[in-house]
Amino acid sequence: MSSLKDILLSIDESLKSIALSLEKLNSTSSPDEKLALSSNENDEEIVFGDEINPDHKESQLFMDITGVYINEEMERQRAGKSKKAARRVSVKLGEVLVQFFSNELSNSIMDLKIERSKIGGLIIFTVEETPIAVLKFLTDLGYSRGERFYEVIQEVQNLAEDVFGVEKDNVFFLISSLFNGIEKSYVEKMIGETLESNQVFLLNKQQVQLFINNYINKASSYEDPRSNIYFMAADIHPNNLANDFLDDKDGDYYLMIDNVNHYDWLSSIETLVDQIKEIAKATLMGGNYHA
Repeated sequence: MSSLKDILLSIDESLKSIALSLEKLNSTSSPDEKLALSSNENDEEIVFGDEINPDHKESQLFMDITGVYINEEMERQRAGKSKKAARRVSVKLGEVLVQFFSNELSNSIMDLKIERSKIGGLIIFTVEETPIAVLKFLTDLGYSRGERFYEVIQEVQNLAEDVFGVEKDNVFFLISSLFNGIEKSYVEKMIGETLESNQVFLLNKQQVQLFINNYINKASSYEDPRSNIYFMAADIHPNNLANDFLDDKDGDYYLMIDNVNHYDWLSSIETLVDQIKEIAKATLMGGNYHA
């Protein structure tokens, strides 16, 4: 891993370069060299470019999030630390989300500003100097699993209203993974079925969707919680995927990329984008200003 700095290269955007990369994968290249094919040598941070299907917004965002964990793990190893820097990860994740939603919304909404607040790490959407929506991103539910999640929702809703003047139904949650955020007994209670294990459950698309539907519908502090709460993945997790990329000893780099490109995502990011877009447009029309 210490040689990674010397071999980081920018991925070529042409089909020829991609073909050469695939050929390299089938040769004797090391895991570090394969990962370097998708890196940025100027800032020495991993980025994923045209390997990710541009038509799959969920895949793009998930890999952007994964990139944050890859870069943090590289920095952790360089610094000889025992743990990732949680504060730095939070800030970087905020930057990724701001950039993603800016790309999706700025061309269609005039005078839109998106920024990460230091208060709660919330992503604030502002039109004409007025905050109109708030997004809370969670990599996973972690210590907020089970019934605690509903308390977190209300806490963020109250924070959004008290600090930013944003009403509760304009507060959104985006959770990148169910992995590391569920309890077997709680899931069984929610779906009325007995589980063999958490891992088996996470691979069962029908059970996962049933749980997600029931779990979201219980968020009573929302008028229509399914419009406000979005889970991305079940069995894959950005931090775990980052470690898999860095520890790729079996030449599975492009297989992992392909899995993300074709993953059956739990929610549509475009639906979330459209929700925020409609709030912004309604705000502008209310102010006699048309985007």
